[in-house]
Amino acid sequence: MEKIVLLDASFLMACAEFRIDYFSEFAQIFAFAYKPVVFEAVLNELAHLKVAGDFKKKQSSKLALEIIDKKNVGVVKTEKKCLVDDLFVSFPGNDYVVATIDAELKRRLKKKGISVVVIRKKKYLELIEC
Repeated sequence: MEKIVLLDASFLMACAEFRIDYFSEFAQIFAFAYKPVVFEAVLNELAHLKVAGDFKKKQSSKLALEIIDKKNVGVVKTEKKCLVDDLFVSFPGNDYVVATIDAELKRRLKKKGISVVVIRKKKYLELIEC
């Protein structure tokens, strides 16, 4: 059975900025089958930053969106008015992993017992299991 790997906008943009191939990294750090997924709200956030962010954010969000499209990452529909971090914490079940660099979100997920993928030394990914 595949585990869902939920991708946060901060993680996607950082991977784009640091040129980290998270698909190759996932293959190395996961000892299980997985399916990368983004919330529709994350796509909306990236699309907004692609237009309204500073130069660095525009570039990294644009690349993140291109990779999501090219790699056929799954999309979970969300309501228009929702806090994205709450979606990660309230995702049904607890047999999923969240990829993020957001410190507050990591803290909330740890309290719930959800494993997190983080970026280390701007070079590679690490799975922090709970």
